Amino acid sequence: MGNDGYLYVYSPWNGAWIGIPAQLEYIDPQLVLTPAQVPPDVLDYDCGQLRNTHPDDALQHGNVGTIQDFANANNGLTRSDIIGQRGYQRMGPMISLPYGPSIRYIRDPQNPDVIIDLRHMLVVAYQGPFAGNSIEIIQGMGSEQSAYDHQDYFSNSLGYRFYELYISQIRAQPSSFTSLVVQFLTQPQSQSGASHRTRNNDPNLINQRCP
Repeated sequence: MGNDGYLYVYSPWNGAWIGIPAQLEYIDPQLVLTPAQVPPDVLDYDCGQLRNTHPDDALQHGNVGTIQDFANANNGLTRSDIIGQRGYQRMGPMISLPYGPSIRYIRDPQNPDVIIDLRHMLVVAYQGPFAGNSIEIIQGMGSEQSAYDHQDYFSNSLGYRFYELYISQIRAQPSSFTSLVVQFLTQPQSQSGASHRTRNNDPNLINQRCP
């Protein structure tokens, strides 16, 4: 633990150190360093959680956007421009976690009943599965209502796959970020069964679970 009251853990996903808040000082550090419970399988998703509208959101007030809304608002902007539109959450002396884009909640264009949290997809998932799962544990320890929310896991899983497929293009052409997000979220599944998405964000399986 650092002198600033944060426990720092290394994320091999992007080669970064991540600060975990000091309120965990009475928790066994081994628990903190253990990734959160295994994310739920797509066929175990809570359909109500996938459809969270977050009426307390200060910007959207429960009004969920579309992928076109996101594209119109952010065309040509870089990832850095977009993820900090809501400001930053201080995580340590030199570490801040962006709150995400102004249009944070959008409907999945391939399954409009399901809502994507773009903070989880574009910010949290960039840190990799270790961080994504551990954040849910931290929220649970703090008795936050959003802890272990299946919408978070779903949105994280989209982000892991998005960065896996597009990180090289994002780095080569930063201003293409929005168009790549749109491309990823709208590209249909292959007829051959090859998945552009992964199992836990496959729209066909989610439709099967939550018709």
